[in-house]
Amino acid sequence: MSDLAPPPPRLKRRVLPLADTSATETLVAQAERLLHQDIVNGIHPAGARLNIRELAARYDIGATPIREALSKLAANGFVAIVENRGFRVANLSAEDLLDIISARQLIEVAALRRSMRHGDAEWEAGIAGTLRKIEHFAKSLTTAAQGWGDELDIVHKQFHTALLAGAGSPRLINMHQIFYDQTFRYRQTMFTRMPSLEEFVQEHRDLARLTLERNIAAACARLAAHLTHTLRQVYPGVSLPDGTQFS
Repeated sequence: MSDLAPPPPRLKRRVLPLADTSATETLVAQAERLLHQDIVNGIHPAGARLNIRELAARYDIGATPIREALSKLAANGFVAIVENRGFRVANLSAEDLLDIISARQLIEVAALRRSMRHGDAEWEAGIAGTLRKIEHFAKSLTTAAQGWGDELDIVHKQFHTALLAGAGSPRLINMHQIFYDQTFRYRQTMFTRMPSLEEFVQEHRDLARLTLERNIAAACARLAAHLTHTLRQVYPGVSLPDGTQFS
């Protein structure tokens, strides 16, 4: 007879029933997309109160998905939670834009540096292709006064994302896109003077050229300066933390 104690009885694995959450998650995603779009485009202006019941009626989506969507947007800086008063659109200010620009410089310059070190032929093609989209779209406009609308923003965002795509970091790309959209709120709602179309296109040609040449120092410096353009347009006279001041 063996002296070994018998093994303990195996515990049964507890299997919890899966709730059918697919429809709710789809509605949350839809609500988040619609709210995000309208906040970025200024439909819900900065500081505006976001009443859940009114938003549910506007978007024909239930109150629970709307509330969850607002919480997600608050986590990404587009919505502010006011204690005991619900939600409102995050305010716009020079200090906020300066913080966004500083964060973008840290994230995007680091991602660009990694991209130039590790990017492959597909990454290079992505940059060239999105630059051609910018050039093509600019030709379709007669003046810069036609505005920074959704179509131009789509190709512009694609270009900046393509610059960073070689870094191989989905989290860096995600952070870049969040801060890009936060910057767009300022461009969309507060720009009073657009740069000329030729200046706009040439700036992106130069960024693409330096990046594809793998000129790390020059490309990173150019991108860091490029990211300050919105700040210079919206809040002239504001200084960066390094002391750089815009007139």
